[in-house]
Amino acid sequence: MQQYSSDTRHLCSELVRVLGGPSISLFGNLEEIGELSAVVLTDSPLKRRSKVRIACGMNQLKGTVEACTFDRSLGYFVNVRFDRDSHWSPRWFTPKHLYALFRSVAA
Repeated sequence: MQQYSSDTRHLCSELVRVLGGPSISLFGNLEEIGELSAVVLTDSPLKRRSKVRIACGMNQLKGTVEACTFDRSLGYFVNVRFDRDSHWSPRWFTPKHLYALFRSVAA
């Protein structure tokens, strides 16, 4: 029997709170999410390797900032890689606007 694993990325739009350490507490828009990572658009930059939590509804995703890219028109796109014990699932949090980007299927 063939087994399939998928890593689906989703475009989305949802207001979230980004928290971390004593000095990180800001709102952002969740732009993209997958089981292992997310992209949040913020008004302020976050340092690479910062430990953060993304508050989504009643739940939180824990991870590390992998990159922070500035866009003059929009703000800062913050890429967060989730910790091993923190994975996203649409079963416990589904952003209001959610659209699957792609799915990779392995045999």
